[in-house]
Amino acid sequence: MSGFRVYLPDGAPESGPVELPATEAHHLVRVLRARRGDPVTLFDGRGEAWQASLAVVENRRAVAEVHGREALESPGHRLILVLALVKGKAFDEIIRQATQLGVTEIRPVATAHCEVKLDGGRAASKLDHWRAVAVEACKQSGNLRLPEILEPLPLSEAVRLPAGLKLVASLEEGTVPLVEALQGASASAPWEIAIGPEGDFSPAEYGLLRGAGYRPVSLARHVLRAETAALYALSVMDAHR
Repeated sequence: MSGFRVYLPDGAPESGPVELPATEAHHLVRVLRARRGDPVTLFDGRGEAWQASLAVVENRRAVAEVHGREALESPGHRLILVLALVKGKAFDEIIRQATQLGVTEIRPVATAHCEVKLDGGRAASKLDHWRAVAVEACKQSGNLRLPEILEPLPLSEAVRLPAGLKLVASLEEGTVPLVEALQGASASAPWEIAIGPEGDFSPAEYGLLRGAGYRPVSLARHVLRAETAALYALSVMDAHR
């Protein structure tokens, strides 16, 4: 793929003109300084993409001329990230990196040691923001599939959601290395990794996770920040799926 990338959640026609959403048009024209004739790749976030070029570029409007559909991108092996609500911009960065690595689903969870507390209204606003971060990461990386980002849940509810291989990054004793836990794992079932907050999961939460079938794994020789742990774990899992 070359040129600019534009997110069209409803997809595009096989050929002909398509009006770009106002937010996408603004970003192309005002931020990226796109011009008439520039190539663009349109994608729907579900694996489909279309090659096009900009036919109309105005101050607040852009129209693309679709030339054809690209081959559908295979969804690949499902990879799920269960992620504690970490503070600051770290959560955004993890979503960005996870999207670049092709994570299928992100499940934000509230835990005992989380400093971030989200009520209903703020949670909805954050969810919209996180999804926008994922869209931008898809554009940057060329990933044609947006991860599904769920509404924040208590850990006790998130662990009941379906998955195949269930792992939790753990600082407790009795863990096995992540690479060892992946050896021989079924390629037909989703792989899931749970990453705790800066203060780690509480002993009660580790008990909850083990009771739900999560296997404790170690990542590195040293203690990692949440964003480093997520990037490391997802990179290793992506390389093995």
